[in-house]
Amino acid sequence: MRVVLASERPQIQHLLMDMIEEEPGAIVVGQAENAIKTLVLAENLRPDVAIIDSNLPYSVGLDKLALSRMSGLDIGQMICQKLPGTRVVILNNLDAQVLPEVSLSRDNQAFFSRERLRGTTSFKLQELCREAAPSEAPVFASVEVESWSASQQKDGSGAIGSGAISIAGGLYLIGTLWLAPYGVLLALGGVFMLAFGLFKKMTTRLWRKSR
Repeated sequence: MRVVLASERPQIQHLLMDMIEEEPGAIVVGQAENAIKTLVLAENLRPDVAIIDSNLPYSVGLDKLALSRMSGLDIGQMICQKLPGTRVVILNNLDAQVLPEVSLSRDNQAFFSRERLRGTTSFKLQELCREAAPSEAPVFASVEVESWSASQQKDGSGAIGSGAISIAGGLYLIGTLWLAPYGVLLALGGVFMLAFGLFKKMTTRLWRKSR
């Protein structure tokens, strides 16, 4: 999967490059710092995906013109029309949110997210390319940066805790005899949750080590 990215800020370019090259089979084939260069690169390289900062200037030297800051969206729509085989992602939070100057490591992760009917969801570029969507419609997305400590609740720890509590409650009910059937069911549910949590925690650790 060949990707062109566009942002005038080097730290944003570096972060986006790290995010893209984290995906298996993805490679950055071109980078641009203004709208004109982005269009030229897209037309010459014909990438699978173009990732564009919505705050991209039209060209170098026009920062004082208010209209020059509208060209991130404009150039994205133009690429959609000219290159229907290229999926365009417009990143709309890079001007309002000061992203930290981080590189992807064991201590943090960055991912693309977008609004869907069921709420905000993260996505991979490979998934985006497989979606059936109108070629003339860019995808509006955001970049989120999260530390591993903030995401620990997603690795199965919650399920392990809930499973242990359910087992304890089930054993207590079994001990009361007359509530034994309910206790057995609760204990079995706890065993299932505990096993699920341990499995998820183990797979998460293996995934982190593989990074």
